[in-house]
Amino acid sequence: MKKAFALLLLPAMAMLTACTPATTPDQSAQSSQTTASISIQSNQTMQSSDTNSLSQATTMATPPPANNPGQDPQLLPPQPADTVAIMETDFGTIKFRLFTQDVPTLTTNFIQLAQQNKYNGTPFHRVVKDFMIQGGDFENRDGTGGYSYKGPGTFLANEINPAYHHLYGTVSMAKTSDPVSIGSQFFIVTNKDGVPSLDGGYSPIGQVYSGMDVAEKIQNLQTPGTEQPSQLISLKKVIITTYADDQAGKVKG
Repeated sequence: MKKAFALLLLPAMAMLTACTPATTPDQSAQSSQTTASISIQSNQTMQSSDTNSLSQATTMATPPPANNPGQDPQLLPPQPADTVAIMETDFGTIKFRLFTQDVPTLTTNFIQLAQQNKYNGTPFHRVVKDFMIQGGDFENRDGTGGYSYKGPGTFLANEINPAYHHLYGTVSMAKTSDPVSIGSQFFIVTNKDGVPSLDGGYSPIGQVYSGMDVAEKIQNLQTPGTEQPSQLISLKKVIITTYADDQAGKVKG
């Protein structure tokens, strides 16, 4: 049975962006009784500290750019030996540092899937302006598929490190309400204030240091009243390398 790998804490985001119409479940969620609803009424995994106002939901009034040092160590530039992912999309390149030492299982999952070329040609099937863009479904390409690096039918549990938060440019793993449901799908936070209500419920695996302009172009494709883009933007490929090799221009497309 298909499941939609949705971010279940979207109601808090609806409060964050009062000017944005309330989101509705995508088509895959409507087609499955077991899928996680992402409508305003869905509160299955809402934490006890759920936000009730804009001020409560905001942690950074003006976050530093993802490629400049800031007060949060998560936003510091990568070090030469750091493992990074380079995502080539139809709109340009997004690069992010992977938290390999602190989130070993889920970063291994992403790295292995990328090296198996699983992400090649997959679309960003779900976009919500001022919230996130989501992709990585290499099975069905619509948000209802994608398994872990361990093989078909396998999924992983959250691997939450409290040192990392859902800031602007954070890459995190999508999941359903099931405790062990992380497969291949991921999302990139595009809200410039971050989405702290996702902390503790989802697992950050990396931080973008280049290409958030590309992510913003993709989020701007949201079709009004839906969470689908007006056109599908695909990941052409994902390259795993080191920051030193990236900076030295040794990475060939």
